[in-house]
Amino acid sequence: MAINQETVDRFAEASAQRVLVQTIAVLVFGQSGLSAERVRALGQSLSDQMTDIVIPGAVAADATAIREANARAVVAVFEGVAEAMPIDR
Repeated sequence: MAINQETVDRFAEASAQRVLVQTIAVLVFGQSGLSAERVRALGQSLSDQMTDIVIPGAVAADATAIREANARAVVAVFEGVAEAMPIDR
């Protein structure tokens, strides 16, 4: 089974957007004086709040799966930002 081009394009766009967001976040958080550990904690805190998101029209199992995937993605993005930041002093 081959992946269709639209799926490939969507994943590529999402990857490019993630790189852009992480680059900007490193600059903003770094200028704000946040440590890598605080960035990780912020990501975890935002991830924890994903349980409150309502997904209209989704059945319970789908809504749970979407929330869990989004929560993991938030943690991963903030972890990537934390890893790219200068070492804590």
